[in-house]
Amino acid sequence: MFGKNDKIMLFQIMIFYSLLSFFIAPAVGYFAMKNKAGITYGMLIGIILSIILWYSYGIKKIELN
Repeated sequence: MFGKNDKIMLFQIMIFYSLLSFFIAPAVGYFAMKNKAGITYGMLIGIILSIILWYSYGIKKIELN
């Protein structure tokens, strides 16, 4: 069971990772390559980066009660 603060932190982490994976990284990919492939590559890089960040930092911020 998550505590109230853990639920809020988890929600904030999920919002950040979704923004990174589906908005920020694809936008950077598009501006770098100026085509649809850049969006795809940006999304893939964003997803991989989100997974790495989760296992490096995010998982340590949440505790199960």
